[in-house]
Amino acid sequence: MRIPIVTCVVVALLTVSASAGQSGRESVPTPGIPDTGFAALDQSRASRIAMFSDDFGQLGRYRGDNAALRGRASRIRVIFWSVLPVHNHTDRARDFFAQRSPEKILALNTWLRIYCDTGARLYVDYFSQMVDGSGLLQKDLAADGLYPSGAGHAIMAPLAQAAIDKALK
Repeated sequence: MRIPIVTCVVVALLTVSASAGQSGRESVPTPGIPDTGFAALDQSRASRIAMFSDDFGQLGRYRGDNAALRGRASRIRVIFWSVLPVHNHTDRARDFFAQRSPEKILALNTWLRIYCDTGARLYVDYFSQMVDGSGLLQKDLAADGLYPSGAGHAIMAPLAQAAIDKALK
């Protein structure tokens, strides 16, 4: 069987060009970063740049997955809850009270309620259930004036459950 000369020349040229690429130092060119002259270092630098710029292609996959989730995101319900009142009945509670004035808490809760009313957001009003007649947290609901005790959580739990049930409908 006779092989045409043109085919032999093409194969020879490909072999010569491939072996020429392997001779000398091998370097991974990285746009914008000068060659160091050390192939392993250049390869390491290129892989780190790829990792930070595109996470070896994984970032594109994550973006695609996130785009697929957007259709389902419209069914996600966000539940906001009011900021709890504070009291100043103990020494430790006075520190918290100084940092969180009842006026600021009330203003924030008012804003939050309006924000939730203007969109499809649920709002759980713990504040009105836990405040006393003077605008402070009921003393028996938090020993330190800030973090709810078991009695405080007993008030909060059914309110939270009702909001979750409403969100799941």
